[in-house]
Amino acid sequence: ISELSTGIIKEELIAVDGQKVFATPQPISSLDKIQVFRNGTEINFTATPGTSQLTLQLYADTNGACLEGDQIKIYQWK
Repeated sequence: ISELSTGIIKEELIAVDGQKVFATPQPISSLDKIQVFRNGTEINFTATPGTSQLTLQLYADTNGACLEGDQIKIYQWK
């Protein structure tokens, strides 16, 4: 986890096969304060404010989950 000078917290993770739930750097205050990328492409997710996890919305071509080694980046604004 690293905090950028812009007030954004960035977390980089490596997924395991079948993973779609990831912890956020801090509790979610608002869904519009989070961006998630999988292998460099922004992706949709679902989450509940007040929690510290999100679920990726992936397509059927990956069985709806990450593949082993996928790079996940979570950007969260304070």
